[in-house]
Amino acid sequence: MVTPTLEQAEAIDAYGDGLDLVLQAGAGCGKALRTDQPVLTPTGWRPIGTLAIDDPIIGRDGLIYEVSGVYPQGIRPLYELRFSDGVTVIADAEHRWLVQSNKQRDRGTPGQVLTTAEILARGVARPGGGGRWFVPMPDPVKLPEAELPLDPWLLGLLLGDGSLSGTVTVTTADAQIIDRVRALVDPMGVVVYDSAGRYGYGLGGRQTLPGRRGFWNPIVDALRSLGLRGLRSHEKFVPDLYKFASADQRLEVLRGLLDADGHRAHGDAAEYVTTSLRLAEDVRWLVQSLGGTATLTEKATRRKLAYRMRIKLPAHLVPFFLERKASGWCEGARVAPFRAIRAITPVEPDEAVCISVTAPDHLYLTAGCVPTHNSSTLKLIAQSDRRRRMTYVAYNTAIKNDAAKSFPAAVACKTGHGLAFDPRYGRRLQRPRQTAHEAAQALDVRSVLGVIGATPTIRTDTGGQKAMTFKIIMRVALDTVTRWCHSADDEITEQHVPQYDGLTKKRARAELVQLAFPVARAAWADLENDDSVLNLTHDHYLKMWALSRPTIPTDVVLLDEAQDTNDVLSGVLLAQEHAQRIAVGDSAQQIYSWRGAKDALEGFVRELACPQLTLSQSFRFGPAIAARANVWLRLIDAPLRLTGWDAADSTVGTLATPDAILCRTNAGAMDIVMEGLANGRKVALVGGGGDIKRLAWAAEALQDGRPTDHPELMGFPSWDAVRQYAAEEDGSLEVLVKLIDEHGTDSIIAAADGLCSEQQAELVVSTAHRSKGREWPAVRIHADFRAPKPDQKTGLVVLPREEARLAYVAVTRARKQLDDTALAWVSTVAAVTA
Repeated sequence: MVTPTLEQAEAIDAYGDGLDLVLQAGAGCGKALRTDQPVLTPTGWRPIGTLAIDDPIIGRDGLIYEVSGVYPQGIRPLYELRFSDGVTVIADAEHRWLVQSNKQRDRGTPGQVLTTAEILARGVARPGGGGRWFVPMPDPVKLPEAELPLDPWLLGLLLGDGSLSGTVTVTTADAQIIDRVRALVDPMGVVVYDSAGRYGYGLGGRQTLPGRRGFWNPIVDALRSLGLRGLRSHEKFVPDLYKFASADQRLEVLRGLLDADGHRAHGDAAEYVTTSLRLAEDVRWLVQSLGGTATLTEKATRRKLAYRMRIKLPAHLVPFFLERKASGWCEGARVAPFRAIRAITPVEPDEAVCISVTAPDHLYLTAGCVPTHNSSTLKLIAQSDRRRRMTYVAYNTAIKNDAAKSFPAAVACKTGHGLAFDPRYGRRLQRPRQTAHEAAQALDVRSVLGVIGATPTIRTDTGGQKAMTFKIIMRVALDTVTRWCHSADDEITEQHVPQYDGLTKKRARAELVQLAFPVARAAWADLENDDSVLNLTHDHYLKMWALSRPTIPTDVVLLDEAQDTNDVLSGVLLAQEHAQRIAVGDSAQQIYSWRGAKDALEGFVRELACPQLTLSQSFRFGPAIAARANVWLRLIDAPLRLTGWDAADSTVGTLATPDAILCRTNAGAMDIVMEGLANGRKVALVGGGGDIKRLAWAAEALQDGRPTDHPELMGFPSWDAVRQYAAEEDGSLEVLVKLIDEHGTDSIIAAADGLCSEQQAELVVSTAHRSKGREWPAVRIHADFRAPKPDQKTGLVVLPREEARLAYVAVTRARKQLDDTALAWVSTVAAVTA
């Protein structure tokens, strides 16, 4: 088992005492590869630090998958893992590897997922020498067949023992090779003839082209297009077009090379020698991409340094076409290639990043085609006691699937929805998408409300009348049901009807509730039926499960990311009195209460009176940024303070060119996007431009006199009402009004369509909410984080607690440089509200 930190050891001891437990884990207290480590993609190797969500990568099975998450880890202590074929990978202590022990490999039994630190703790080598841990060999990389200017075997032959300068020649004593060469080049209009020199054969053109002197040789043209024409032996290489062709085409290149300059070596391997280091590395890639290993060593010769390669391939792949070589290779059973971990040594700390991928086994290929894996304290607790049944409850499916690969077999890994799911819901969940308008018609909202005649209206906060179409009423009713589903309440009440800007005053609120509440109750009554006319969602069946007062068959409940757990799930877990309950998270990052999430950590402490421990050492940033984070932690009276990592050189101050700008609102993000594009910069928006476009479309509807069900603007009858409300009631809408009035909705929509990917961007823009879980080297906080106004009665500046938490999340996204000038007003805040 990995050696725990002192804080983790304290948590394990508390578990051993049978205590219910809350563990507060601060920002940046985190598995990763160094940012320059290569990851295989369909077009070649890319540093892991340049990958973005949705980028294609290659999985261990050789198929193409996508990056599903990118998680920068800041500057981390790192280790170099050296494998038996000479491949090296740089990873942190928590990076996970799918490995087999020597016995598991011999018996063909499944392996386990271990971290770098766990492998070190258990020992890298066996007592008698040799590797203790083996990583799985990848399947051949499956890429599409490429259109190639030359047959791949012929190209390999020319690279192995051909002249690419002057007359193109092949040197060989094997008639079988010359017969195949003739068969390949004859359709091209090329003739094979004896040339000067022993065993030399020239490849010459025999056709003429109009306006061109001499005979045309298409082989020369092909070599020129590939950048190979005129190269000498020590300059040769395999062009990328061939390196990333199909598996069959890559195997043919390798066969051509080994037919020319390779042979069967002693033991179960082939050997290839070249004076070109670049060609040696390319041959190594061809072998590795086919699921084999190629160990590279230097060989001194009288003229030049040569590079010898010992090659092992899967048993079904024969690396020779030439019969005299292939027959020897095929004699007897072959031992499959393997890759053992030979050494793990510390290297200089550096920036690191973790990615998640959509591959079913969560494996992707890094340097040398080594498969590598996509929470730590909960895992340590689970490993400390394998006798008891445990249930790990994850925040989402990706985290759950990841945990299932690394937790002990006795731990059931589930999401909240996974605990609640019943197969009988499957048919209803697969229905086509249902709009609010279609839902209103299906439920017959008019009949539910008993409305006859004109569309109902509500008097808004600014005095105007807002038409409440049945579509809008249905949208509010469905949002009401969702808010109730997130709560621990047994019944839907008027308090579950959401608040909307422009409809906050007593009369407007009462009229809204009068319309939406009965429709919400009717909607839930329908959803309880197996033949409901409304679409069932995952939140709906989770609520049904919670109302049934379930008992989870487990001895221990492990709740991860507890700060974002809804009350409905938290209530179920707290009711498991037969089980020991342990919750991990960071209360200071609880920023989704506006959509129903609650801090389960707080509930655990209150309801169970359990001890509260902390993980406070951050590896993301240094002391300077940690100090700014602690300002906000003190303000919200959080139970922990962060300790910055001394080796991370972090600074706080004004930034002219940040990597990312974090905004409080969508309107603020829109403002930065418009400014950046106007200045000719390439701008990316985290999450894409969808939110901005929907907001612009909603504004456009109000300008045209049409209603909108957008939650930020639904409470207004017209665009003039939005202007008035922004000026008199809520300054947070001023930026939106200014942008719409100055630029128009068409320009804003066009700007959203003009965004680029994060990989291409000179500037990344994000709302603070969407930045959670992300990091950048240099971050500036945008000025739309507005200072709160003093209380009219006391004169004190009081900040909503969730706003303070959001600021904490924002400042902890920076790794090296932070510009939080826009938050200087924090010194004036006297307190936070509940």
